[in-house]
Amino acid sequence: MKLKALENKKSCIFSEKPSCINELKELADSLADRDVLIKKDYKLVKTIIHDKLLNNAQKIKKIKSLIDGIK
Repeated sequence: MKLKALENKKSCIFSEKPSCINELKELADSLADRDVLIKKDYKLVKTIIHDKLLNNAQKIKKIKSLIDGIK
């Protein structure tokens, strides 16, 4: 009985369904670009924080200007 139920069940064939491969590639590319930008900005903030020639007020001002430039 169980075998008949499995035989009658239609198998899923991917070629019957519309493809979203291009959309997935675009999404992956945009996420990768975003990750690169986030890492770049993080490194810049890190260099500002560790800059011994700047006092805290100057560091805050530089970080704020960086954030305003991103918006």
